[in-house]
Amino acid sequence: PTPLWRIRAARIVHDEDARVVHYEDATFDVLGVPVIYTPYFRHPDPTLQRATGFLPPEYFQSTTFGHAVKAPYYWVLDDFSDVTLSPIVTTDDGVLLDGEYRRRFAKGDLWLNGSITQQDYDGEDRLRGHLFGEGLWRLNRTFETGFSLEQASDDPYLRRYEFTDRDRLESELFVRGDGGWGWGEASLVRFQSLRDDEPFGQIPTALPVFEGRLDWP
Repeated sequence: PTPLWRIRAARIVHDEDARVVHYEDATFDVLGVPVIYTPYFRHPDPTLQRATGFLPPEYFQSTTFGHAVKAPYYWVLDDFSDVTLSPIVTTDDGVLLDGEYRRRFAKGDLWLNGSITQQDYDGEDRLRGHLFGEGLWRLNRTFETGFSLEQASDDPYLRRYEFTDRDRLESELFVRGDGGWGWGEASLVRFQSLRDDEPFGQIPTALPVFEGRLDWP
């Protein structure tokens, strides 16, 4: 049967050392119909787990921003970190830039995700965006420290662009331990409400929060 998509080329070279497949005079077919021609194209072979390049695009639509195409580009920085940059082109709201950064340390991990755009959907033309993040590091066999970050520029932003439909965000910085004596955690917690009836100045900040358990023999 005719495949959903395929790549045909005048010449195909599989570089096993670089683990890359090269195509010359390549044609992309969808349901047997040629749709794109390129004189040269390449992609990693199935044995390569991480390689810099474009990822498959995504299409979606919404009643708020119209039709949209997301074109992610994956960038390998080194053996321990990478970045994904994803321009999102919409028919009604122009262009958004979404990005994700990941880093693995010897004793921890870091993840950051954010977006930015220039919009005036509430009558004020300004930069808008969001920033989410998580990090965790082991200090020793007993203690670890970390954080979680959730922040948006304004109340409707995350829902408008379908990042999340949550109505309250929570950021936290913590230190916690777990051993034969029990476990404990101390943290600083900050909230951001995305509800119309909860002004930002009325949301409390917990400085600090303690929780734990002590076990006796």
